[in-house]
Formats: sequence, structure tokens, C-alpha cells
Amino acid sequence: MHTSQTEFKNFAHDWLEFSRSNYRKISYDSYSRMLDKQILPVIGKLPIGQITPEIIKGAKNPEGVGAYLNCA
Repeated sequence: MHTSQTEFKNFAHDWLEFSRSNYRKISYDSYSRMLDKQILPVIGKLPIGQITPEIIKGAKNPEGVGAYLNCA
């Protein structure tokens, strides 16, 4: 069970594994790669309760997330 203090990386991996049967292998592999290479390095260690729309928008630009997190 996840709480608002659960790190996003744990939630994301659990969700992806839970949803695995909904996707073709190629789609699952693509989502997993994207998660590991693009999303988790930026917001993976954040507790899910602290993730805001501003952080998600900034995830497209890692420098933007870093600046936002340093100011918050």
C-alpha cells in the first residue's frame, strides 16, 4: 500500500508492473524505458504527496524542476 510519503519511483514501478497485462510487450518496454531514463531521474525520489502540476510541467525540463524544488 502506498501513502503520500511513498517515493514516486516505488509507486511508478508498482503501477507499471500491475498494468503490464494491459499492454503489448513493445509498449510496456517503451514505457518502462521512458520511466527509467526520463522521468525517475527527475522526480523519482519525491514523495507522491509532494508532486504538484508545476513539478510535472517542469519534468519536461529537468533544470526547471531543480529550480522549482530549490525555491519551494
